[in-house]
Amino acid sequence: IARPTQSLEGAHAWELAHAALQQSAGLAAGGAVYVEPDLLQSWDCESSPAAGLQAAAGPSADACAFHDQMPALPSVAGRFAWHLDDDFSQLLTARRDVGTPGQPVRIAHLDTGYDPQHDTFPAHVRRDLQRNFMDDQAPDDARDPAATGFLKNPGHGTATLALLAGNRCMASQDGYHFDDFIGGSPQAEIIPVRVGTSVVQILTSSIAAGIHHAASLCADQTTAVHVLSMSMGGVA
Repeated sequence: IARPTQSLEGAHAWELAHAALQQSAGLAAGGAVYVEPDLLQSWDCESSPAAGLQAAAGPSADACAFHDQMPALPSVAGRFAWHLDDDFSQLLTARRDVGTPGQPVRIAHLDTGYDPQHDTFPAHVRRDLQRNFMDDQAPDDARDPAATGFLKNPGHGTATLALLAGNRCMASQDGYHFDDFIGGSPQAEIIPVRVGTSVVQILTSSIAAGIHHAASLCADQTTAVHVLSMSMGGVA
């Protein structure tokens, strides 16, 4: 990691990176192969968690009412796990067709961390291999501290983990019944890798560090990562 020795005001980050690469013969460790600026990736948050909590606190409001980030996205009223259906992801049918694999698929999940107390917390989480690349917690603690505030999106990692490998959940309402695993691949082993405090604000370097951690585990077959899962970015 290179840090500037003079003011960079008015300079273009990528132009500086290209210039540094041209001069890499003078860098330590035998020169650089690739140079990239450590940019802060940020996106506007489309929803207002505060407004949702305020609405849920009303006398006639349902505290567990579904508040979609974008109303134009697919949804099915009154169905807890509609995303698994054949009309959408086809994950439930795919899971049943695959059955139980002989060897576990190991997935490194790069996101904002996880909530170990959540009902959907996956059954096979390798906490011994978890890593945190944010400076607000210990390196071996990838839990989501659920910090709130401007440009914060707490719980994103917990939600994507639920879709990826969520545990068995039950729901029953108005004739609709669900009793199954909420995730597409609940039998997979999950390695939590926390690379951001919020999905709308992530550093380039933390993503690179997370990928490097996953790759380093491949030296041992018992910890080798087969899949990288990253769900971050702006609206498609």
